[in-house]
Amino acid sequence: MSATKTIFAAVGLTAVLLSSGAARASAVTVHFGLQTRQHAYCAVSVPPGSNAIAVLNAAERRHCITGYRLQYWGSRAYVSAIDGVGGRWAQFENDKHEWYVQNFKADPGDRLVYVYERCVFTPGSYVCI
Repeated sequence: MSATKTIFAAVGLTAVLLSSGAARASAVTVHFGLQTRQHAYCAVSVPPGSNAIAVLNAAERRHCITGYRLQYWGSRAYVSAIDGVGGRWAQFENDKHEWYVQNFKADPGDRLVYVYERCVFTPGSYVCI
């Protein structure tokens, strides 16, 4: 298995025209993928403003991933495993590091990326490669 795994999710807007003629967002489409040695992407749909948990659940329902696990820090959560691979998963929204899944809010054009970092504990240090 590769030491680095990346999960990509790019968000685009799906609009529904109402009978009044005004456009209103009913859902956003998230293009979710898992990068290992090959790229695999699939589109999932979540309500606008959804957090990363909704994106992960939608990806699981579409069989983009087999599952994920969260670790809680008080009332906040971060991803601690994807597809049975535990460790340090860094979450990025539009290339900005964000720790907690609750902080992601699905907006048109957003990109959600998870990067797996293999970390090693040694006496007196903690190194991620």
